[in-house]
Amino acid sequence: MAPGLIALGLVLFMLCPVAQSQEQNLALPESQFQLDTSGFDSLRNVLDYSADVVEPEKVESPPSQRENGFFEGLNIFAKVFFVLFVVGLVVLFIWVISEQMSKPADKKVGNLMDEAAVDELEENLPQAELLTPLQKAIAAGDYNLAVRILFLSYLKELIVKGHIEWRQDKTNGEYLAELRGKEIFDDFSRLTLVFERVWYGKASISRDGYDRIERQFQTAINRIQ
Repeated sequence: MAPGLIALGLVLFMLCPVAQSQEQNLALPESQFQLDTSGFDSLRNVLDYSADVVEPEKVESPPSQRENGFFEGLNIFAKVFFVLFVVGLVVLFIWVISEQMSKPADKKVGNLMDEAAVDELEENLPQAELLTPLQKAIAAGDYNLAVRILFLSYLKELIVKGHIEWRQDKTNGEYLAELRGKEIFDDFSRLTLVFERVWYGKASISRDGYDRIERQFQTAINRIQ
């Protein structure tokens, strides 16, 4: 068996170099499997576009977001005063508009024309026709002017009946002195006060108030003898 073992040993000895060479070929160093990136680094430096990138513009926030407004900057007392002031202006504006709308546009001009016409009638009171101006004043709702015409009608009746002497510049006080001691003195005194309160005092009267005053004047006129 020795020769056989020797022959087997020789065969194994001859096969070992071949196996080692194959093993060396299979066991390649790790360095051969690493990727060389130096070329990529140089290429990245050449193709660097970072300098060409446009940065987005900064968008400023609206003023209302950056800082407080005028009203927000006020303290609580100033805010309350400001609100009350604005409300007062609005109320005043509404009141003025409502006053203008509640009056006819031509009423003031019409009243001025009526007053001027009454002034002319008073200059010639003994011959004046007073019924038409009285009706116009009542229709226009100018009851103060209507009371003035009533008083002129009362004076005219006293003139016609000879109780007083008419003179344009005569005062009511002079007429009172002229009527002192007569039965109609009390009526004249009372109606003179009514007239002066309504006309010179500019007392506001309604239609009902005017109707009561008219009845007083008519009663006094009927008592004149």
